[in-house]
Amino acid sequence: MKIKILGVRQNLYFIIFKLFTSKNYNLFKLIIYLFKIVIGILFLLVIIVLYPFIKIKIIQIETRAIGHYSAPIEIFLSEIKHGYIKKEKTFFLCCVNDKVANEFLLKKWKNYLFIKKIFFLEVIFIILNKYYFFGKYFLLTYKHWRHYKFWQNVDIYNLLPKTKPFINFTENEIKKGNLLLNKIGISNSNNYICFFARDSKYKSENIDNQSVRNSNINDQLKGIDFIVNDNFKAVRIGREVEAKLKSKNKNIIDYPLSNFKSEFFDIYLIFHSKFIIGTGSGIEDIAVLNRKKILTVNFASLAELYIYSSDFYRPIILPKKYINLRTNQIMTFKEVFQNKIHHDYHDVISLKNMGYGILSNSEDEIKNAIVEMNNFVDSKNEIPFVDDNKNKEFWDIYEHYHKYRPNKWMQISKSFLESNYFLLK
Repeated sequence: MKIKILGVRQNLYFIIFKLFTSKNYNLFKLIIYLFKIVIGILFLLVIIVLYPFIKIKIIQIETRAIGHYSAPIEIFLSEIKHGYIKKEKTFFLCCVNDKVANEFLLKKWKNYLFIKKIFFLEVIFIILNKYYFFGKYFLLTYKHWRHYKFWQNVDIYNLLPKTKPFINFTENEIKKGNLLLNKIGISNSNNYICFFARDSKYKSENIDNQSVRNSNINDQLKGIDFIVNDNFKAVRIGREVEAKLKSKNKNIIDYPLSNFKSEFFDIYLIFHSKFIIGTGSGIEDIAVLNRKKILTVNFASLAELYIYSSDFYRPIILPKKYINLRTNQIMTFKEVFQNKIHHDYHDVISLKNMGYGILSNSEDEIKNAIVEMNNFVDSKNEIPFVDDNKNKEFWDIYEHYHKYRPNKWMQISKSFLESNYFLLK
């Protein structure tokens, strides 16, 4: 299937504001951008005139963050393949960000998206998004997070389990990938998992703006130590990391500190792993491209569960706990939901100023969840914990406060709820 889309690699800042406030812009750049604005507006008029005859639709691929153009594109292509997005008498235009988080992944999408640079398309996209009541007629049904609660990261039609992966590797790429696996200590016959934790290095955060999503990667090692052996490895992933692993286990590989890092291998590693352990970041969605499962530990985004791509592939969630700093008591789920403090846009300091704290999972909680996940993947079942009453209690509480209940495939770690049953009171 070939979907022809024209595109542009430009940033999508509010151009006019930047032109008149940034010291980095000179007169020449001002003239260039004003020219782009004029051409963009003229082209938008052409799109409007042609609309009765051919519908020109615009899509933005958010290449600035890998999670925004991995699973969302896979879901988007699945919606086209299954007829949920109609192509008749429609011509697609595509813009992408100036920053590309992974060039290799973008190259793979070019097998389906015909991308070319159109220097003024950014102007059209900004105008259509600014005046969405009008722009929605010219924006492709690619559900942008600015306008949709269930945006393109959500497989609302549950198509991924019914659709083969769109990304595949050439023979040369497979040889290259397997050679790199051998170099980091994984033979072709070995199984392995990938694991990851978001830390302050990700957005160069300092002590005053630490995200509630951050956690210590070393807290995962007890559980990983338990399941790895000479024939089953674990590979820590990530481009830049805060600290090296505190492990001497030869079966645990600290890939970000190796000499074999590349954008190609970043994708290849995750794509072929047995499953991935993460903390709720976009890099994990690479696993979804090959229909692999994700265990999410130290999860601090309970309010945003609805946006997680295809809960079919994120079967077990291990959430963080919250503490009331005034009483020094751990809060129940009801108390957390009532106070609306379970959003990932909080940072640790702002949460503290509100009178609350957030507690990372213990090493034992993470270990138990990792064992649950490993057993679940081996079982090849669809649901991790069948008829689990404590999970039913949790989702009843969650639905009451959020008016939303994920599909049956996503569940809270059974061992966590059993050990912390008071959270359901």
